Amino acid sequence: MALPRHYVVHRFVKITLKDLSKESSQCDPAFGYVLNNNSKKLQDQLAGLLNKQQYLYVRDKAGWTLLHYAVLCGHRKITALLCQCGFDVNIKCDGNTPLHYAAQSPCPETLRLILQDGARADAVNSAGQLPLHNAAQSRSSGVQNLQLLLDTWPSGLEAVASLPDLNIGAGATPLIAAVATPGASAVTEKLDLLLSRGADINRVFEYNSLTGVNALRLLVETRSINTDLVHYLLSNGVNVDSLASDGVSPLLCAAQKGSVVMVTKLCKYSPNPNVADRDGYTALMYAVKCRNSSLVRTLLELKPDLEIAINFYDARRNKYANCTPLQMAIGKGQMEIVKMLLDAGANLFANMDSMGPDQTEFSVSCLHTAVVMDHAGIGQLLLDRGVDVNVCTSSGLTPLHYAASWGHDAFAKLLLSRGATVDAVGEQFMATPLIYAARRDKHTTMRLLLEHGANPNHQDKQGYTALHWCLTFNHVDSLDVLLNCGRKLDVNLISQKVDHRRGVTALVLGLEYCSAKVVERLLEMGSDPNVIFDANEMTLTPIFLCAEFGCVDKLQLLIKYGADLNRTSSRKETPLHFALRFKKVAAAERLIRAGADLETRASIGNGEHQQGVHVAAQLGLNSCIRLLAEYGANVNSTMTLKCVERVTPLHLAALNDLSETVKILVMLGADVNCQRSDTFTPLLTAVTKSNVCAVKCLVRAGADIHTRCIVSRSKDATCLHIAAQVGSLEIVDLLLERGANPLARMVTGDRAGIL
Repeated sequence: MALPRHYVVHRFVKITLKDLSKESSQCDPAFGYVLNNNSKKLQDQLAGLLNKQQYLYVRDKAGWTLLHYAVLCGHRKITALLCQCGFDVNIKCDGNTPLHYAAQSPCPETLRLILQDGARADAVNSAGQLPLHNAAQSRSSGVQNLQLLLDTWPSGLEAVASLPDLNIGAGATPLIAAVATPGASAVTEKLDLLLSRGADINRVFEYNSLTGVNALRLLVETRSINTDLVHYLLSNGVNVDSLASDGVSPLLCAAQKGSVVMVTKLCKYSPNPNVADRDGYTALMYAVKCRNSSLVRTLLELKPDLEIAINFYDARRNKYANCTPLQMAIGKGQMEIVKMLLDAGANLFANMDSMGPDQTEFSVSCLHTAVVMDHAGIGQLLLDRGVDVNVCTSSGLTPLHYAASWGHDAFAKLLLSRGATVDAVGEQFMATPLIYAARRDKHTTMRLLLEHGANPNHQDKQGYTALHWCLTFNHVDSLDVLLNCGRKLDVNLISQKVDHRRGVTALVLGLEYCSAKVVERLLEMGSDPNVIFDANEMTLTPIFLCAEFGCVDKLQLLIKYGADLNRTSSRKETPLHFALRFKKVAAAERLIRAGADLETRASIGNGEHQQGVHVAAQLGLNSCIRLLAEYGANVNSTMTLKCVERVTPLHLAALNDLSETVKILVMLGADVNCQRSDTFTPLLTAVTKSNVCAVKCLVRAGADIHTRCIVSRSKDATCLHIAAQVGSLEIVDLLLERGANPLARMVTGDRAGIL
């Protein structure tokens, strides 16, 4: 690898002024003589030292010899002196011979001296470089050094090497070295000489891991400003369409880098403008992508194919296919470029295929693209050029659908002024622009569409209107526009099956997603509070939703507007059952006070014929139990649980170890010794489940501890027998303290102690 001369001079100064002054054992006075070439006296002194062979092969700290220094600095007399003393002219320093440095010297005589003394022109350094490479890329030597070397060894013309400093790997010839080196002296003269000797101007090499790169591509890659050199290469037959391993030509590379000067220069030699890289991008597409109108104008002079299309992904991972330069320019909002492409004959009716993250494919026109990017000026240009204002995508969506969905009001006004159909229906979802605007809460666009006569009652494929969608997403501003639009809104339109529901009206959605204020407004507008809909395979009315979610304010509104409190679901549940089952105490109490039927029975889970008091007792809703009793509920009412009949609320509380509920039921008059159909009393039920707290409450309330029951494995068992069977020592102790007979026998003869 060649070293610049100023670096070597710096080293000389360092040696003479620093090392020699300290009389370093690793340096030598002879280097000072080489440095001070101007002194005849010093030259004579150096000759005297060399004649004694004392300093002939001495090296400095970097391993440099006297001859390396002398030839690089162009010290002809000292070089001659060293050669006369028999200095080895092929001695190497870091792989470089003196000839490598002489090739870079501004003094051709120095080079001629060591060549005459037997220096090998075919010597290579560690990078495989010949002295020819050094001469070609030298910033100080002229063409004479190169000519001397070629005359000595013509075969070096096509010798290849790597140039690590220039990121050039294998394959660099002397011609490549001359082209690649920024600021190399007399480049064109050197190239003339090399070409006259037969150098291949189209020789390819490796650059930055790319193979197949030629000299022209190298200049483009390095953003060379030497346009004269580019012109020289092109004039001498370099392949303007040469493709490297990445499939990119010099023109395409220049367009990628946005170099107008380079593209302009290349275009004069008729390159192929349709070469595409691995992603399908041509030079024109890169120019459009970079929003470079000057570059586009230059490339259009080559008459490129304007219909070449690419596939790409945007920032949201949406896939686009068949995107032409025109579509891309529209997407970038480049009015000037769009005009240039249209004037050049671009097809404004070509569609681009798009695929969103949900893998839904559709084909869009240029006008749709302009709408999405909200480029109204470009949209007007396209309409003026003849694009149909109602052109549809493959899914039947018009540009107005897009403008409504994105909320681009200015574009929507333009489309409506040009005759866009305000209630155009898309084929896929059967939705109008108003519905699209409602779904995305574009309330200003909704107002604009309604002012132009949009139908607010149109139902899409799911049976949803714009009102349904506004309620579903709780779009308050859009709701305000619809409810105050002055048009007749049908608030009782029902939906088709959506997810797990069918027959849903606006009121149902309002109850589920919106505020009480919205619900009240819907009721004022005539929403049916008793409309029937299906949800999760159950038939319900709106009041069931309020009961399930515990929305007391909305529940009060439904009651005010005539909702049926005792409507039953397909499982015979009333709203009161719902409120209790979902533990919505406030809603349950409001229903009770409003007069809900307390005697209605329903099938819930494993229980049949359940009244509200059963549900409340089973879940420990004590305040509800008190209120139910206050309003006349029978605390000894029976139900069926897992085929066991005559189950009372007290049985359920004991079964679930709800001691407070047991106390309340007893206080309200529950029979502590009532028996189920299997003869179990509440106490026996609690003992069976080892529910200690419930047992204590029942015993204190006077439950009979001697009562017997019939069970599957043992008959005539007492509470003590069962407590012993389940292994509850605490209950056994409690029963014994209360006087339970440990000697009592079952039918099998077993005593409790034996168990």
